[in-house]
Amino acid sequence: MDTPESLAQSVIANSAVNALISNRLYPNAAPKGFRYPAVVYHAYHTEQAYDMAGPINTADVYIQFDIYGSSFSSTSAVSVALQSFLNAFTGTLSNNDVVTACFLENALDMPYVPDSQPSGISFHSILQYRVVRKRS
Repeated sequence: MDTPESLAQSVIANSAVNALISNRLYPNAAPKGFRYPAVVYHAYHTEQAYDMAGPINTADVYIQFDIYGSSFSSTSAVSVALQSFLNAFTGTLSNNDVVTACFLENALDMPYVPDSQPSGISFHSILQYRVVRKRS
């Protein structure tokens, strides 16, 4: 299991976030017919650290969280809860990676988009984080 998947397990284990999304945290894409609110995550860049001998066990992993909701307020509530958790998160993940910091790089509220939900509208926010991790 890599850093994004292990971090996702920690997100789901956080009661404040999971109370809002009810385990609806998906890697790469949400399943067809998913319910709101939900979060989709993916790693979009890894910056490996090096010393004079080559790669070392530290890297910055960039992870994007796409938050979808049926209203701006529900999407915003998930965004705030996720930021509160990640901004303070350090520790050992389930794959034994050690996270030393999570830095919010970008927070974007996207315009509403039509979809197949009964309301015809979904709200979308994006959080992009740089997660500093060490392999054990």
